[in-house]
Amino acid sequence: MERFALKSIKDLENEILKTRTLPLSEHIKLLNVTQVHIIKYLLDNKDEEVYQKDFENLLNIRKSTISGILSTMEKNNIITRASIKAGKGKRIELTDEALKCEAELKGKLEVFERELVEGITEKDMEIFYRVIDKMVENVKKKGNDYHAKDV
Repeated sequence: MERFALKSIKDLENEILKTRTLPLSEHIKLLNVTQVHIIKYLLDNKDEEVYQKDFENLLNIRKSTISGILSTMEKNNIITRASIKAGKGKRIELTDEALKCEAELKGKLEVFERELVEGITEKDMEIFYRVIDKMVENVKKKGNDYHAKDV
């Protein structure tokens, strides 16, 4: 059976999303991988002003997608959005509850990363990153020019 890169990438993403939700505290029950990365970024940049646009660029996702993720995180008492300067948008900050989970979150993220690459050599990981980088480059180069006639 022929394998397709796009399907393989989607299968990996689905497995991660299905099996990797992280319970952190009594109030913060489950986090998906994207939410974990957002929290980690906020923890690593505590002294910086962080805005939604930062996450759009960092995670390479659309404004509407990150807006929905941040709304869910706000509803679940993980982040707050504070108006700081006119025209700048709202600054994203972690709640006190989320800040209490810093060590646990970082530990779980490290464990997950270790488990994800378990049994894969450093050389294979280098090849993997080169291939992924090339795929990203290919997609960016083509941009929104994909049409039904190209498929």
